[in-house]
Amino acid sequence: MKKFISILLFILLVCFAGCAKPNDDNPEKEDDEEEIGGETETGKDEEIDNSHLPELTDEELYQKLFDKNTFVNIYIDITSEQLNLIQEDYEKYSNMGSKSPIYRMCDIVITVGEYKYKIEEVGIRMKGNTSRRNFYSEDTGIYDLIHYKLSFSETFDGDEYENKKVWESEEAKEARKDRLFAGMEKLDLKWNKCYDATHVREIYAYEMYRNFGIVAPHATLAKVEINNLGKKESLGVFNLFESVDKIFIKRYFSSSKGDLYKIGWGVDKDGNHSGGTLLENTNHSNSIGKEDEDKCYFPIYDIKTNKKTTNHEDLKATITKVNSGDFSTVDMEQFIKFMALSYMIGNPDDFRTHYNNYY
Repeated sequence: MKKFISILLFILLVCFAGCAKPNDDNPEKEDDEEEIGGETETGKDEEIDNSHLPELTDEELYQKLFDKNTFVNIYIDITSEQLNLIQEDYEKYSNMGSKSPIYRMCDIVITVGEYKYKIEEVGIRMKGNTSRRNFYSEDTGIYDLIHYKLSFSETFDGDEYENKKVWESEEAKEARKDRLFAGMEKLDLKWNKCYDATHVREIYAYEMYRNFGIVAPHATLAKVEINNLGKKESLGVFNLFESVDKIFIKRYFSSSKGDLYKIGWGVDKDGNHSGGTLLENTNHSNSIGKEDEDKCYFPIYDIKTNKKTTNHEDLKATITKVNSGDFSTVDMEQFIKFMALSYMIGNPDDFRTHYNNYY
């Protein structure tokens, strides 16, 4: 197991100074929270034609998308029915003390500079912890801002769907599972919940990490619009992030076969809520595993790759060694750089304080 901790990726996933702890229970809306913008035009099909432009490879499109000088616009064309389902998903899982993992269906139009792409049947769901809240009413439409996660590979035929999508062939279904945009399977959209007047603190923080050789997601700004009660309405400026997943690992490491864990606020062997502290009690089954939203199970070390095959032995062995003073499996140079940058940036919500929100 070569430099195991480098595979775990210590990466910030939260806004910086001033953010709330991401495990507070359902915070109420603040008086000064950002409001949704006005309507711009009726939602309708847009003509997409890039034939007059040079064709971009996935890598070229990826670089262009995350170039800070590129204008990015994302239009989410979604029906009122699907928006209402996202709201109902939130209510159902929130009442359980959990978070909905269900993707609903939309079409999206992504403008990347002079290029425009329409992608049909994209998965969309609510994202986050304390950022999850009521946002939609059948009478008034969208009335509050939330974070969104987009998935280009969702097949919409799981048991969680009342009206499952019927695929014309297994080949078509497999093609959907492999569908990417700019070489990515998913994108994260986060509104300015931390009230950063510049909108770019996270973007430049991630860039700082990368400049020092620490693996971190690329991020950029995007104008987000949505079909709200039949009108194309602006939601304002969001941060757009690449997701940390197997594709992300493959981009930055020579092998993507290792186990990737997201460190969250889970339950230790004594039933106490805690983050990943590298203590010996994290060897307990309650601390390491695969989250299950339907059972309200959220382990501290949540496996994100190799979910069906891993036995977690590499992580357990590393924790045991660290607790005995053996750091031979830790990439100490990477770890110390990450720790120093976290202190310098002033992040209050990582492995040093709440022991969560890193990989």
